[in-house]
Amino acid sequence: MLFVACKDENTIKVTEPTIHYKPLKQEKYVKAQIRLSKVDSLATDKDVSKFLITIDSGFTNFKLERSPYSDALKNPEMDSITKARIKSSGIKKSFYKADLDNNSYTDLVVLGGWGSTSTAYEGERLEYHSYAVMNFGNKPENIYDLRSFLMPEIHYANGEPYLINRLIRGNDIKEIKLTGKFGLFTEYNESPVDSKIEKIEFESDPCFGSCPYFLLTINKNRFATLIAIAYNRNDLPDNYIEMEGVYTATIKDNEYDQIMELLNYIDFKNLDKSYSVGHTDAPTGIIKITYDNGKIKYINDYGMKGTYGLMAAYNLFRNLRFNQKWTKVEKIFGIKIENVGHIVPRLKEY
Repeated sequence: MLFVACKDENTIKVTEPTIHYKPLKQEKYVKAQIRLSKVDSLATDKDVSKFLITIDSGFTNFKLERSPYSDALKNPEMDSITKARIKSSGIKKSFYKADLDNNSYTDLVVLGGWGSTSTAYEGERLEYHSYAVMNFGNKPENIYDLRSFLMPEIHYANGEPYLINRLIRGNDIKEIKLTGKFGLFTEYNESPVDSKIEKIEFESDPCFGSCPYFLLTINKNRFATLIAIAYNRNDLPDNYIEMEGVYTATIKDNEYDQIMELLNYIDFKNLDKSYSVGHTDAPTGIIKITYDNGKIKYINDYGMKGTYGLMAAYNLFRNLRFNQKWTKVEKIFGIKIENVGHIVPRLKEY
């Protein structure tokens, strides 16, 4: 069963859902025809730097660099490993282009770092990062942090582009294969399995700061309930939205199908039960998915960086707060909502 809104009483009643389900799309990859955009005209590091700043002024101090360290400043402990990695990777530039999500627009992979000083070296050292700039044509570009991975490489399988990310820590190399097919990066899955998702419950818990705090429930008939507790705002000057309280909506087909397809693609059933970052004061994401006639998958992710696929799902969940038509609910079962924080049921593992 699930909650639905009654327009006449502006309250919530219980009803049985109708089924809204589409099987996972496993279509053969067909390369989209490229539509020229600003990214296609970028030819030099200077061009790319200026372009990044137009998207986010915070990139003013970002320096493009194909190597984690400049040629003049090398870490003695990492030097031989870094040299070997650069030589074997074939990385010769600080940026590369490809349509990573097959949406007809060329995306950009950028290598470089942020200027900082270090007593271990003479002069300036770069705090190395790599980014993917996802291009959506007339819509704003999205800069995606590739989480400090060392020199991501673009590869192709049957014409489909994907990223190989290798993180070097000492003598250990961790390799991850990523796809941008959802406009967000997820671990590449050659054989996704289709599960019939019946309900999604997601809790975004607070951090030591202003992380959004909300609880989202999506039923299989696309009906959703949002309990917005704190820091649920989009901070857009031209269209500022701040939500607090209980809301209901019917999720649009496109967003609903994208979430279902993504969760199946990342094989949610076989993800770990818990993930955790190595620092404190981070937010926690909790997912409870009911599927295949009552089976339950529960994931607790402290830091909300468990996998690329989970991070993509969190992004879609957060976006739902502002890209759907929500109706605020003043009562639950006829009882007026006085303090939204008092009615929030914390997701538990059963």
